[in-house]
Amino acid sequence: MRETVTPRAEHRERYDALYALYGQLYPETSATVHALAALQER
Repeated sequence: MRETVTPRAEHRERYDALYALYGQLYPETSATVHALAALQER
């Protein structure tokens, strides 16, 4: 690891909103993302 990033407290609301969206997005797209990654490894 090259660097540790500390979240800025004033952006907490934005981080929480983005993380909630990511939480919905990942299960719906993970199979496709993993298939794309496998194609790149060929």
